[in-house]
Amino acid sequence: MSGVTNIFYKLVNKKKFFVAIVLTVIYSFNGVVLSAIIVNAGKFTDKSTIQDITIFGVVSLSAWALIYLANFLLTRTEADIIREINIEVRQKYFWHEFQKTYEHKQSSDVISRLNNDIKLIEGNYFQQEFALITNILLVITSLLYMLYLNVVVSLIFIFFSFLPMIVPKIFSKRLRNSTNDWSNRNEDYTKNIQETLQGSNVLKTYQVLKLTFARIFESTKGLELAYFKLNVNQGLAQLMAALFSGISFIAPFIIGCYLITVTGSLNISVLIALFLANDRVVGPLREVASSISVINSTQELRKRIFIEDGAQGPDDPSSGELISKLVVEDVSYQVNDSLILHLNRSFLNTDKVLIIGESGSGKTTILNLLREVLKPDKGIVYALNKSGNRIKNISSETAYISQVPFIFNATLRDNITLFDSQYLDTELVDVLKTLSLYQELGGEKALDLECGEGGSNLSGGQRQRIEIARAILRKRQFYLADEVTANLDQDNSKLIRDILFSLKVPLIEVAHHYDVNDERYTQILRVNKGELEKWR
Repeated sequence: MSGVTNIFYKLVNKKKFFVAIVLTVIYSFNGVVLSAIIVNAGKFTDKSTIQDITIFGVVSLSAWALIYLANFLLTRTEADIIREINIEVRQKYFWHEFQKTYEHKQSSDVISRLNNDIKLIEGNYFQQEFALITNILLVITSLLYMLYLNVVVSLIFIFFSFLPMIVPKIFSKRLRNSTNDWSNRNEDYTKNIQETLQGSNVLKTYQVLKLTFARIFESTKGLELAYFKLNVNQGLAQLMAALFSGISFIAPFIIGCYLITVTGSLNISVLIALFLANDRVVGPLREVASSISVINSTQELRKRIFIEDGAQGPDDPSSGELISKLVVEDVSYQVNDSLILHLNRSFLNTDKVLIIGESGSGKTTILNLLREVLKPDKGIVYALNKSGNRIKNISSETAYISQVPFIFNATLRDNITLFDSQYLDTELVDVLKTLSLYQELGGEKALDLECGEGGSNLSGGQRQRIEIARAILRKRQFYLADEVTANLDQDNSKLIRDILFSLKVPLIEVAHHYDVNDERYTQILRVNKGELEKWR
């Protein structure tokens, strides 16, 4: 819990934070300046000179200007610090979620947290931490000045000034629950909208439009009601804080008036100065109370968002060593309640292997174990170089060719390089020619071809070859092909397999549709009751 509480101070740029503190100290004299102006104005008499008044005016204006220049620079520095923290938090959270799985089924949750929760944390945590520091310094500076003016009246003001601190104790739990409810309903709303739009075809086909509208309407009402309750609770907390604040400065002011009238131990200019300085005690104390409540309300959000462990971003994991053999040694993996894989097998860098088996037999799971997306329950998967030494990071040396390749809504160049600018166009053209895509996709204009959303401007066979192009460009050492011809016609299926066999790279292919007499496979293995048996 302490890690989450102190994360702001771990993330903050220390040099910029020091500058912010210095500027805050200067700004904390905000309450003193106006009080000092009142006190010193009360000292003028008919014997004061124009020079005295001029100096008084210049000094007063200069002090006022300095205070608010410091405030401007403080605002700018705080915004810059928060900008840097937001970048780090967003990147860490994205990278943490990105590494969880190769396919995000609930991407709407991640998007909602990146767009909504982090913004909520910015306003209700980062900014409130700065507000807390600023207001505490304002209180301290103003209190010291008040004590300098009159100890007794100042202590009366101070006593009543702590009344607003009661408010956080009353409202912290309610505000925290309201914030969490709003965040959860916002996630549900985002998810419902996304799923409804994605499933619009089936909803329209079966004519459930009224039910769809009603479902979204209920989700919208729930979201807005939760936000309404959050605002009401925040408003109620502010109301109670304001009422207690009123008592805290009006009551001592009345006592001060009594001292002027009855005892004569105080003059009106000092009382007004104390009153103004106290405003920079009561107001900031109220803000301190409010900031504490708001910060506490983000506890659950911070637990979700802040990722303290792990790297900021990816490192290049490639070992650069040539793989001689891929070994699966005494591996066990439970696929489901009724199926456990038991694997003992090695694959050479000259192999072209076909893995067959019934649907649900675990063929794709085997590929995921080989590329280290899944970790075995027991046993180990490793690679050896020519000297027989183990190579780290098998996943960086394997290419996975999916049944449904993901094509970005970008150019062909970006889809092959995956937005990596280190590759030359000449390299890309060579790869396209190897895959008979260069002329097919426009020759000299091919690299600038817009692939469309989900590869809508490409055929199924072209999408599969782009997936292969990504692997060729990066010189991956093992190709894992998962039902790559399942959605293709006979001609495209033959073309894809001919390409895979022509490449001097070991291939492990999972397939339902295959030619049992294809002699290009060095071996055909069958998954049977969790065992990988030699079939041919």
